[in-house]
Amino acid sequence: MRTVTGVFETADVALRVGEKAREVAGPRAKIRVFVAGGSGTVIESSIVSDSSNWLPVTLMGIGLGVIGAMIVGALGGGAGLGLVGLFAGALTGVMLGVWLTGEQVPRHIRAERARTLYKQQLDHGRAVVTVVVPTHAAADRVVALFEAQDGQVTDRFLKQPVHPLPST
Repeated sequence: MRTVTGVFETADVALRVGEKAREVAGPRAKIRVFVAGGSGTVIESSIVSDSSNWLPVTLMGIGLGVIGAMIVGALGGGAGLGLVGLFAGALTGVMLGVWLTGEQVPRHIRAERARTLYKQQLDHGRAVVTVVVPTHAAADRVVALFEAQDGQVTDRFLKQPVHPLPST
């Protein structure tokens, strides 16, 4: 895994670059965009894909609904009550299938020094984008994207203060 970090002049540019980075870096990349929030807070947005499949969970829900309908029928419930059990099981399976395959939340940056440097950039009105990619080729594509968008690029997480960006 290789991490590429870019510092951008505005949050709008950083968010746009983060979206483009998803296309360039591929589905296994983890992308985070850090922008300044109100009252000195830091807002972290993650752009993370999830390749989980919702179909097995949905089929499990339908299967449980069928079993529930059979149990209701065995206990003397009517066909209407059995259909309600079937519908409830199927709907629960669909909801669980969608919920379990939602967006993943990656781990946060734990290095206090990196957090401090990110905060310094945000305090100066800039925004930071980090992209963790599995291959060097993907990292090279991300670097090219960052440079095309006038971002200041560093390899790995920020380890030292970034020089002021040139004004355009």
